[in-house]
Order: sequence, then structure tokens, then C-alpha cells
Amino acid sequence: TKDTKSNMAATWKLLYWRGFPGRGEYVRLMFEETGTAYAEEAFDMPMKADHKDWPYFAVPLVTNTGTGFSLSQTPAILRYLADKLDGGRLAPSDPELRAQCDALLGGVVDEVAEAQDAHYPINMNGTAKENAGPQRDARVKLWRESRLPKWFGHFQNVVKYNKEVKGNSGGWAVSDKITYVDLALFQLCEGILNMYPQDYEKLCPPGSALRSLHVQVESRPRIAAFLASPRHQAYCNDVPGT
Repeated sequence: TKDTKSNMAATWKLLYWRGFPGRGEYVRLMFEETGTAYAEEAFDMPMKADHKDWPYFAVPLVTNTGTGFSLSQTPAILRYLADKLDGGRLAPSDPELRAQCDALLGGVVDEVAEAQDAHYPINMNGTAKENAGPQRDARVKLWRESRLPKWFGHFQNVVKYNKEVKGNSGGWAVSDKITYVDLALFQLCEGILNMYPQDYEKLCPPGSALRSLHVQVESRPRIAAFLASPRHQAYCNDVPGT
């Protein structure tokens, strides 16, 4: 089953699951921050890929409805859109800064994958109910106590380094301006805050570098408007970010 929530002026279409933010939220934030019109096509699970746009392994999938160009895989989408949307302002022009954005995004993607594996240890294609039980509980406990603090400590250090060592006072992760990786870090924080608020408070205390970045993105006018709109879906919390 599918439906299309469309904006007739939209150039871009986002294909994603219905009912939770998930990895689609990383893409939505790109469109929303840049004020880019987009239509969303939502599917119920399970989805049978019809490949009418481009053969893809998994959603999210974005399609330029004017040219027919389609792209899947979240990091590839974010890098591509950062160059294309709103004059490319979410992508640094300096190649070294671009490489650092890519490295940091790789860390975000790795952490999301580790969270997915911990919460769905039995059948990654199954439901939360199928994965419930002692094995899941043990995996999630280990992830929360070991891996999650390591990742958030790393992200804290990156944001602090940008300010204290590189001298960029904007509070962002890589340069003195917001980039696509700041939006990705924001969404990573949102997922943990919504599912494990006690962990978030411990790992991102008030005044910390990553907490400040999170709040700064949240308060940007277009992002704030998106979060208050029906386009922003509620979390179901089967996995952080979903």
C-alpha cells in the first residue's frame, strides 16, 4: 500500500517507509533546512520494490522528478544533496573539509548500524516482537554501556576540536558554517533523546559541545517549523531514530 503526499511544485520525491522517521529523516532535514520543495511517497511494510525509478537495495530513495535521476543509500544521498540544494551551502568548498565531513558521516552511519544490530539481533528483517527476549536485552545493554558512550565521546571531541583547536566559533562540527553532517549529528541525537533520554542526558549534558550543536540545529527557523509540522512523524522507538 502506498500513498503520495505531494507538492505540485516539488522537484524531488522521497520514498520511505510509513509511520516513523528512520533514515528518511536525515534526507528530510536536508530538504527542510534548504527550503526545498519535496513530495513524499510512503510505503507500508513489507514493500516490494517496483524499481520504477532506479534499482535500489533499500529506502530511502530520492528521485529528481524533472530529470528522472534517482539515488539510494543515505550517505550517498546526503553528500549529493549537499552539493545540489540551495547553492550547495551545506557542502564545504574546501576538499579537506569535505573529506572530514565524509569521515564524520561515516561514523554516524556506523553508529546507526550498531544500534540496529543491537536491537534486532535475531532477525534484522523481522519485527521488534520477533527480536524481543534475553538476547536482545543483553545486546542492547552492552551497546548502551560500551559502544554508545564511545561514539558520543568521539562526536563531542570532534565538535570541541573544531572550536578550540581550529578556532571556528560557530559551534558546528567541521567548519564555521552548518554542513550536512551537522544535520546528521542532530538526527542521531534526536534518536537517542527520544528512546533513551537518560543516556542522552549523561552523554550530552547541558553546555557540552554536542548538546549545543543539537540545540542550535533544533532552533533554526526552518528546522523548528518542520519539527512542529505534520511532516515530522512521531518516533515508534523500536530502534533509536525510528
